[in-house]
Amino acid sequence: MKFPTINTLQDACEAIQGTSEFRMYDRDGFVFIKYHNTSRCTFPDPESASSDKEKELFLIRRECRGIGFEKKTGKVATRKFHKFFNLNENPETSADKIDWTRKFVVLDKIDGSLISPVVSKEKVIYTTMAGITEFSSKVSSFAKYCEPFGIDYNAFCVKCMNEGITPLFEWYSHDTVVVIKYPRDMLTLIGMRFTVSGKYIPYQEMVELADAYNIPVVHAWLDAPKNPEELISTIRQKEGVEGYVICFDDGEMYKCKTNYYVRSHDFNQNYIRERYILSNFLDQNT
Repeated sequence: MKFPTINTLQDACEAIQGTSEFRMYDRDGFVFIKYHNTSRCTFPDPESASSDKEKELFLIRRECRGIGFEKKTGKVATRKFHKFFNLNENPETSADKIDWTRKFVVLDKIDGSLISPVVSKEKVIYTTMAGITEFSSKVSSFAKYCEPFGIDYNAFCVKCMNEGITPLFEWYSHDTVVVIKYPRDMLTLIGMRFTVSGKYIPYQEMVELADAYNIPVVHAWLDAPKNPEELISTIRQKEGVEGYVICFDDGEMYKCKTNYYVRSHDFNQNYIRERYILSNFLDQNT
């Protein structure tokens, strides 16, 4: 899978021109782009494009999910995961259209918040999909807390960014539980990619790079079924986990969530929605 080269903010602005789903966040010398809602038209299938130029723009649009740029220079500063989908979520991701003969690894899907760093004045700042937020200081404090234990997130991030690589983490805290509860706060490395080209670093190489800094890395399901039907069926039936990400060596990825998580997530969302409606009703009638 080939990813689009992104050098500057202008590349991204051209890709989202004329859309209403995307927002730009100007924060502390950086500009971040993310979508705040989606429809079937937000991320068109690149193969449906009418020209090579349009295909490139469709691909770049899929990168606009927390990508960050230096405000002063416009240069790309951090690049999160490209937009990828659940298996069988749309015709493009139908399991029978995927080439399963390629090498792939099955990784745990952690129920947290996606984090990537930027470096400003030799200081590492941890950013979310919306850029520099209240989570940034919490993650920075956690990274600092880990240093005496030999886990050096900041040094690892500086090394990666100096080499043109964005490390991608999942942040979990008891303050931000979605569905799955973990025993402690965690900042887990879940991916690495070259910031300009978008190329992903293979899992085993990522493990080796992280090991020098004692960075925790997402767990790989080494004995996962290789047959796609068996793999998907086994994942669906698992309990107590969100799901897995199927990662091919070329960077192509698919999410596969458990039935347990989908049920729990839908229940939580409905509960929150009902509480919101009830709260509004009481406000208006008391």
